[in-house]
Amino acid sequence: PGSVRGGAMAPGSVRGGSMAPGSVRSMPPAPESSPPSSRGGSLSPGEELWMKEILARAKSILTEDYFQMLGIERSADASAVDRAYLTLAKKWHPDRVPLKLERVKGECTRVFAHISEAHQTLMDPKRREQYLAVLKDGGGTPEAQKQVQSALEAITHFQKAEVFFKIRDYAQAEAFARKALAADPGQSEYIAFVAWIEAMKPENQPVEPTRRFIETLGEAIKANPNSERAYFYRGMLNKRIDQHAAAIKDFKRVADLNPNHVDAAREVRLHYMRSGPSSPPKDASIGGLFGKFFKK
Repeated sequence: PGSVRGGAMAPGSVRGGSMAPGSVRSMPPAPESSPPSSRGGSLSPGEELWMKEILARAKSILTEDYFQMLGIERSADASAVDRAYLTLAKKWHPDRVPLKLERVKGECTRVFAHISEAHQTLMDPKRREQYLAVLKDGGGTPEAQKQVQSALEAITHFQKAEVFFKIRDYAQAEAFARKALAADPGQSEYIAFVAWIEAMKPENQPVEPTRRFIETLGEAIKANPNSERAYFYRGMLNKRIDQHAAAIKDFKRVADLNPNHVDAAREVRLHYMRSGPSSPPKDASIGGLFGKFFKK
């Protein structure tokens, strides 16, 4: 009798019915998998404010450099960095988040992680020097670092897309091209490549779908007026729907941007061969570039 694992429970035991006076202190802590009901209870005004502060700080810290995170000047010495960190650690350590605010513990953990990274970097003379160089180039915030990482991932995806395209695995090429575009949506090269792959599909060969992709490529050119890829693809689609004047204009632009673009030069040459024996007109906007092609 009285055993926790036995049959009848002694009065006042943990699992029993009535509690013996003062027995609360002898209760074992609740396991993590069974959070106390207070976590779902209503929050006090103070807890509401703390939750809002955690959420706001988790967002604002992404746009700050390490000095701003710690609230110090860039000239602050190691002791100032250490003092600032210790003060912030007392407030933002995730273990200080009460059970009722468990829902925002993840955000508090991320704030603390950024503060800790700032402290470690600025306390190491070599890392601090490297970080100051990054700041000088306009980086240094978590948001900027994330953008750089996304851009690097996009480059990798795009390189794979080009490889698959060359071996005519267009499904894989499209998949990786779309991944690149998702990682870096404003990159005109990725916009143009996805549009080109789409335009090659049989269902997109008619005039109306082709016109839509020509418009998409126009948007890519607006984003980057020097995108030879976008100009060339647009030229090819204009050629498809017999818009030869627009096509040759795009091909000439490609050759202006890259005199070594063999395909664009060939398209210009073929255009003038089909137009008749007369030599291509002298156009100041071309800068005399095409004379070299026609002499070969």
